Amino acid sequence: MRVLVFFHHDPGLYGILPAQPTQIVTGGYKRFIEIAKRLDKYDITLDVVETAPTYLKAHPNLHYACHEITTPAIRIAGTRLTDPRIVAYKMAHVGKKLAKNKQFDLILSPSESMEACLAAYLTSHESRVPVINWIQAPPFEKLSIKGNTSFSLRKHLVDAYATVCNAADKRLLGYIYNKAFNICVSKTLATNLSQECRTQAVTVCGNGVDINQINSDNSEQCLYDGIFVGRMVPEKGIWEAMEIFKRMCRENRAFKFAFIGGGDSRLISALQAEIRREKLAHNVFVLGYVDEQEKIKLIKNSKIFIYPTHKEGWGIALGEALAAQLPVVCYDLPLFKELFNCEAVRMCKEGNIEQMVAEAMQLIEDSVERERLGIIGRHFIQTYSWETITDIETKIYKHVADRFRTNG
Repeated sequence: MRVLVFFHHDPGLYGILPAQPTQIVTGGYKRFIEIAKRLDKYDITLDVVETAPTYLKAHPNLHYACHEITTPAIRIAGTRLTDPRIVAYKMAHVGKKLAKNKQFDLILSPSESMEACLAAYLTSHESRVPVINWIQAPPFEKLSIKGNTSFSLRKHLVDAYATVCNAADKRLLGYIYNKAFNICVSKTLATNLSQECRTQAVTVCGNGVDINQINSDNSEQCLYDGIFVGRMVPEKGIWEAMEIFKRMCRENRAFKFAFIGGGDSRLISALQAEIRREKLAHNVFVLGYVDEQEKIKLIKNSKIFIYPTHKEGWGIALGEALAAQLPVVCYDLPLFKELFNCEAVRMCKEGNIEQMVAEAMQLIEDSVERERLGIIGRHFIQTYSWETITDIETKIYKHVADRFRTNG
């Protein structure tokens, strides 16, 4: 089986791109990477239309035919702006050429993003090859996140661009999802998609955790009392995490916390400025993007995982924390209630900072309870493995391709 993949992974938010490309891995693309690593024993060949820089450079154990493109963008007021439709048309132009020269059985969009989904749809429309969309996060959810932002003109550009894009994308993406087969990573998400798009072409296949990689790290030192891992964007709760860290440091000036994750350099600079203003330079550390091995080491060198995210597709970072035997403090998102109904995951009412602080303090100060919950969480997460997910996923690929050949 030969599969054409549209792998757009610029870390821009609503068309705002960083000054330099960075290796940011969102949940959907981490999912693609983990599954692509495990396709050797399956009769599946990947051709990937990928935005620069290719992940082949960061993951030498990935093997696929890469067709690399650069993301088209313009500069306004010192900011790189890009339109997802322009990116999609550029990717589709490459995809259509490939489809003329190679016989593909399936086209895959490993993201609910406009860029990947529209490129897949346009290529499918011309080549008559079936499409599968991976839906990792609620595609039409509009968030209003309060937080520290001092980007002035840039913020207004983002807000205006987001408003226009949300209105246009809801209609267009709804149409695209109805023309494809969709894989959601949770029942909650599948129900949301079916209701929003009125499509029945939806199935559920979750995410996994690389238990073997986590087992291979034998770190035992404790560097941080609490750690946050995720993209450095407001909807992931970075400003609330900062407020939690700040309040806890008022209680104990010996506490140490860390942020791990890439994002817009100006947002990260604003977070670092807040740390300096609060005189917490020796307590709160912004470590930025780190590779997978270093990330696992840092998680295992922490006591608890603090994750006040408002938007999540599945929660791979949360799963990795459980595998590393860290209790988790997070918001009570419906998705987390579905997937992580486990004693080791302490869920607080969304937006309740006081409750988050109280739960985190209790866990940090009670080593016996922390160890007990760590064992429970580790046992719970072992049911989620990438090997199992890959096996289920490949069966879906073959089912969709066979059904399309049969029905024409």
